[in-house]
Amino acid sequence: MYNQKNHVFDTFYNHKFGFHITGPRQDAFAEVFRLRPKVVKTLDFSVDVMRRIKQEIPDVFLIGRLFVHPQDYGQLSGGTAVDARRKGIAMAERILREEVNRERHHYKGRPLFNAWESLNEVFPEWSDDDTHKLFDEYQVAFGKKMLSAGFEPVAFNFGQGNGRGQQWLRLYPGTLETYTYLGFHEYDWPTMDRLHKIGLNGPNEPHNRVPIVGSGRGNDGMWRCLRYRRIMYEGIRQKFGDKHTAIITECGMTQGVWGGPSRDIGPWAKQLTVPRDIPGGVADTPIHADDYWKTLLWYNRELMKDDFVMGACLFVTGAAGLPEWETFEHLGAITDRIYAFQKLFDVDDLPTIITPDTPAITPIDPDTDETLDEESVVPDEKSQEPDSEATPEPDDNAPAAKSEWRYTFETGQGLGLLVCDIGIPGERIAITRPDGHRLEVVSGSKREYGVGGFETYAQKPGSYRIEFLDQQFELTLTGHFTRVNFQKVEPTAPLPEEEAKEFEEVVEDGSSPQTILPVDQPDTPTASEPVDAPPSSPETRPPLPPSVQTEWHYTFEIGQGLGLLVGDIGIPGERITIIKPDGRWEQVVSGSKGEHGIGGFEVYAHHPGSYLIEFMEQRFDLTLSGQFTRVTFRQNAPSVSPGGDQPVAAPSPSGPALAPAPGSDPSDSAEVFEDDKADERPSPLPVPDEAEDIPPPPSSSPVTAPAPEPRPVTTPAEPKQTGWHYRMEIGRGLGLLVGDMGVKGETVIIIRPDGRQERLTSGSKPEYGPGGFELYAQQPGTYRVQFLDQSFALQLNGQFTKVIFERRETSSPAVAVASTSVEVSPPPEPVSEPETSSGSNWFKVVLGFIMGLFKRK
Repeated sequence: MYNQKNHVFDTFYNHKFGFHITGPRQDAFAEVFRLRPKVVKTLDFSVDVMRRIKQEIPDVFLIGRLFVHPQDYGQLSGGTAVDARRKGIAMAERILREEVNRERHHYKGRPLFNAWESLNEVFPEWSDDDTHKLFDEYQVAFGKKMLSAGFEPVAFNFGQGNGRGQQWLRLYPGTLETYTYLGFHEYDWPTMDRLHKIGLNGPNEPHNRVPIVGSGRGNDGMWRCLRYRRIMYEGIRQKFGDKHTAIITECGMTQGVWGGPSRDIGPWAKQLTVPRDIPGGVADTPIHADDYWKTLLWYNRELMKDDFVMGACLFVTGAAGLPEWETFEHLGAITDRIYAFQKLFDVDDLPTIITPDTPAITPIDPDTDETLDEESVVPDEKSQEPDSEATPEPDDNAPAAKSEWRYTFETGQGLGLLVCDIGIPGERIAITRPDGHRLEVVSGSKREYGVGGFETYAQKPGSYRIEFLDQQFELTLTGHFTRVNFQKVEPTAPLPEEEAKEFEEVVEDGSSPQTILPVDQPDTPTASEPVDAPPSSPETRPPLPPSVQTEWHYTFEIGQGLGLLVGDIGIPGERITIIKPDGRWEQVVSGSKGEHGIGGFEVYAHHPGSYLIEFMEQRFDLTLSGQFTRVTFRQNAPSVSPGGDQPVAAPSPSGPALAPAPGSDPSDSAEVFEDDKADERPSPLPVPDEAEDIPPPPSSSPVTAPAPEPRPVTTPAEPKQTGWHYRMEIGRGLGLLVGDMGVKGETVIIIRPDGRQERLTSGSKPEYGPGGFELYAQQPGTYRVQFLDQSFALQLNGQFTKVIFERRETSSPAVAVASTSVEVSPPPEPVSEPETSSGSNWFKVVLGFIMGLFKRK
């Protein structure tokens, strides 16, 4: 296990496998949410996805790496220590400018990323001492800058098979003093223990033996995989103890470890490039998934022996970039096996794993021939049995029988969590588990579940006792996701004894539970009233149930991309509750995602099923498919009767225009539409948010109308008439599309060759210009870039491409304005006349407007 010295996990798995994601792959992020790994390293920094990872997996250790080319640690800029420090600071500042690191995206007061790497596999071990010392200066400057900004730096990250402990002590004193996290890359082929076994079974080499943990066989192995152990025990742990945490930031199999003609291709490569006379012989290609899994299990067992190792990032879980990276892909064949193998253990269910401040370093038996028993890494069940002396005695004085509280109880699919809300923050909660173990949490520590929310892992079926504020409740759980909302009964309205008893019984007959609304909402019905009961009086019984009486309607769009539900209610600052298919609910605030509209919001929705959305006493049931979905909610504006000022009640739609509610009659909708037409009520426009007032047709009587301000036209201009042009530059390096439109804060939509749509914000990458943006574009083909009503089709070849968009100066402003006029806008004032306050000019404007109306007629 991991010793928790420098980062605390809420739970542990029986493995240390993490993810290494190289690009914005939806399937990779979906696997993250399915497997919930403890360590994730990514080269993609999509803000929404990174925030969702933190929300879904709060204890995850998230590592970022920014691709740069060339990798200059001072050797290209003068080669002095001053140059190295300057480059280290510059690299840190460049990372800190990333949009994902800005304070407005922090989650619970902390940055989304825990740690950042600097450069990657910069040079081999046998480089001269001056090169190593220069990199030490670079790493120290980079590390101190990142630490001061609240991030952990990850040191080294050399290529596989590089580094010795004594060498690092001699050449990297500043790095070892400054850094807590040390990164290692470990590969082998055709098994991950090939060179390790060769070393163990080879000739005796006492000078290459590893102190303390070596087995005393051959040269002790640990040359490719397990190199981290050799380095750490060649003096570093003897000097620094438990100061450092090791993270295998890349691991897997590649033919490239054998050098020469061997190519850097992974286990699924069909081509064999390794010489057939390598020690131990070659294997058939591609490597069979079962064989690769067996060697990964060996590697995992070794990692589990070292409590200073946090995790190992499998390269790659979500390949993007070079075509050969697909031969390393772990999604599917390996991640499915991890999911089947994976077992979750609560920290409290494990033996004591926190090592003393001065670790007792004992030899580790690196027996490579042990049976591949998947249970070998599972903690001994006997060691998890609670100490009978530590088991607390139940409090017989707790007033459980006549409790002044009641609760609602709901189970769903997902991780075995018990999530609760008592509606009051800052209170101590005692939870006694089926095995007698007792833990304490504080209400309000998990505000996503309510103002008094808290959470604990509850994978073990059985009876859980919850105690707070002199109350005591016994809950029988099944090991599934369970949500419990506690509510205090008002003293003025005591519950009948029989009703209270019936309410507190746990439902065991398999009937579907009622949907639970947040208890801190003032309009939520009391527990004695059924949530879905129809109101007897709309004036006194909010909120409205799902029915055809809603005064809102919505439009529904489905697109390609990550499984997100994004919406806009047109009003900022309103609380929105979303109940997912598995029963879990989330609360968001309208306007928190301004890129989706003034009342924009967003939630992750990759599970197909029914999503219940509640806001402002409205309730909508949406059936989603797990794809990207956009929903725009609009309130039906009251119509005005033709003959008077009294408002006419707006029709109540039966559901969305694209998806009528179940049970509604399409003919009814048609009749409502005809009524609207008869009344000559204009249909609401989707853009802008509020419908415009269209002037009535002129009659024989004169019409006096003020001159409204011209509204901008939202219809995109034809590409041939665009006022923009662009220039394109193609370079070498990672397949990126980087651009600059010169204006920041604008939405940029990019449609890939496969139809997927990406939404960016200009200025999010200021290193490319004031309106800079960036996108991975390894796939050759046509990329359509849209912004400010412009659309450009770019033919890319998968290489690094930079596009600069510039606005052309218009030669005739008056003509340009006239060409964009529409019926709802009056003719603009002549631009050639200077502004004046004289009455004659105002008369001309009004007269011009009236004449314009007759001309249009």
